[in-house]
Amino acid sequence: MRTPRSIYAIAILSAWVAGCSNASIPRTAIGPAAVSDARQHAKAAGTSGYVYISDVAGNFIDKFDASSGALVEKITNVMTGPGPLYVDSSGNLWVGLSYGNGVMMIPEGTSAAPRRLQDGGSPAGIVIGADGTAYVSNALNADGSPGSILVYPPGRDTPARTIQDPGFFENSFITIDDKGDLFVTGNVRHLTQFIGRVDEYVGARQTGLRRWAVHLYSPGGVKWFNGNVYVCDNGEYTVTEYTESGKATGRKLVTGGAWDGIDILPDGKTFAGADQTNLQGISRAFPFGRIVRTYTDPAFINPVDAAYQTNRKGL
Repeated sequence: MRTPRSIYAIAILSAWVAGCSNASIPRTAIGPAAVSDARQHAKAAGTSGYVYISDVAGNFIDKFDASSGALVEKITNVMTGPGPLYVDSSGNLWVGLSYGNGVMMIPEGTSAAPRRLQDGGSPAGIVIGADGTAYVSNALNADGSPGSILVYPPGRDTPARTIQDPGFFENSFITIDDKGDLFVTGNVRHLTQFIGRVDEYVGARQTGLRRWAVHLYSPGGVKWFNGNVYVCDNGEYTVTEYTESGKATGRKLVTGGAWDGIDILPDGKTFAGADQTNLQGISRAFPFGRIVRTYTDPAFINPVDAAYQTNRKGL
């Protein structure tokens, strides 16, 4: 049975802290190459390429051929509890590491990590805006308090400001639309059971906070695509399609397992998820759920996120 994300974040906190001293990653600024989800998918033009699956407990990221499902590479260099993933339009892989180790960027074709965002908390989600601004949603802050969303202006590896829903115990995953509005899943505070919700931050500002009238049993991945927002509920094993105003369209994918992070191919019809129930990566057709491909590794212990890398270097 899958451990709820909120419990999981606390349970591995001590392990993350113990492993902090093992990482040695140079700190440099973010370059202008990082772009938003919208631009990434527009440029990708329908090809599949690779699928990355992170494993927080195994300390590795697997790179699979998206078409065949073959394991191409296992990335272990400077891996300390890798969780959330994001791929920008240049093919750079952004990885949220364990508590206190920040977010590193791995350029395409290398396992080196020349850039890192400083984050003393536990990153749960990463997204890059159209202007190169990076947003990192934290499950917990550096002092162990309920997590904030850290905002890194272009060219900076330290956050300039934070935004936070005081009603959240922790943030989970994060995404951004083509207008610069953020969408975040998370767990609500002061309840006997962790019940999830979706927050929207219009203009990525604190004053733009809108709480959707959506209740999640166990919040997972969230992804904006072509005017809609897709939200994973790991208690129901579903990914539901919503309008940007938070209204369900009636289309829903049954995942068959507890998916955490999710990604969507540029065709808008193929979804990838990190399946914690079945310990695998998997892609399914939306909305009817036909299995397109599975991505398996007997070394999987706790897969956390899935990210496509598309249309890069001839792919």
